[in-house]
Amino acid sequence: MKRFESIFIIMLLLAVSTAAQSPYEMIHGDILRKMEASRAYSLSRNEPLYQPVPTPVQLLFDVLHYELDIAFNTSTQAVEGNVKAVVKSLTDSLHSVDLDADNVLTIYSVSEVGGGPLPWTRPSGLVSISLDPGLASGEQIEIEITYGGNPTSSPEAGLFYSSYAGNPIIYSLSEPWSARTWWPCKDYPDDKATFDIYLSVPSALFATSNGDYIGSNDEMHWGQSYKRYHWQESYAMAPYLASIAASVYVRLDDYFVYAPGETMPVTHYVYPLLVTAATEDLNITVPMLEFLSSIYGLYPFTDEKYGVALCSIGGGMEHQTLTSYGHSLIRGDH
Repeated sequence: MKRFESIFIIMLLLAVSTAAQSPYEMIHGDILRKMEASRAYSLSRNEPLYQPVPTPVQLLFDVLHYELDIAFNTSTQAVEGNVKAVVKSLTDSLHSVDLDADNVLTIYSVSEVGGGPLPWTRPSGLVSISLDPGLASGEQIEIEITYGGNPTSSPEAGLFYSSYAGNPIIYSLSEPWSARTWWPCKDYPDDKATFDIYLSVPSALFATSNGDYIGSNDEMHWGQSYKRYHWQESYAMAPYLASIAASVYVRLDDYFVYAPGETMPVTHYVYPLLVTAATEDLNITVPMLEFLSSIYGLYPFTDEKYGVALCSIGGGMEHQTLTSYGHSLIRGDH
């Protein structure tokens, strides 16, 4: 009888715990699937979940700037595009460049911008590019890679597709080294670079990202009408912070006055059905910027912006200048 009572009490406590779970403790399914896939992949290789180790070649160069130009297919969850990387040699003789590229990505071509094709091979998880002649210390080369693939099929996926109220959502969660699953890069947090980010999405969607909004133009991809959005991040950042949050958005505007006559835009991108709740929940952003700046020092990206973009994650992801924020947290009650 006592054993039965103990089991009953334990089950009751578990039920109460589950029922009492707050929205802030609920992790979105995409994140759970990513964690479980990573564990299963590591177990299949009999490896622990340790961080990736840079190749010896990756210690010999620094990426100064990336230009991402990527199209996203909401029907097939595929991507296609090209990445340009400005690489600076840190050694007297750099004869190759290794960039991280998950095996779910297919590399179509590699070339020097303004030059010709470059020889390349495809070791697992990498694209290895030969340089002949090599680079001396301080010399630079701009490499362009065209590619395509299905990032969501990676065990370490950093890109996700979802929906809300029938509208597609595209969003990234690459922390700490899953940028490589949707664009080739030197995918280590200590290798920061500036960015130009072009995001092509179906024309009904708006694609947000880091830094300043430069503009947009119309394109065609996969036989459909697309819109290509250009964002520019002038503050160097880690590759995992390069982001996309795209959906049908309403923009909410505010301003942070951080010095006499000096203002910074505060821009939020929210779903049409959540405008009222989001207006209430996010109206404390400017007071928070004021308070935290008074405590820790001025918000460091005042030349660009701050804001949040709603997506399907369970919490928030600190993408530089534009936090990706879980729509389940928008309830109109702070």
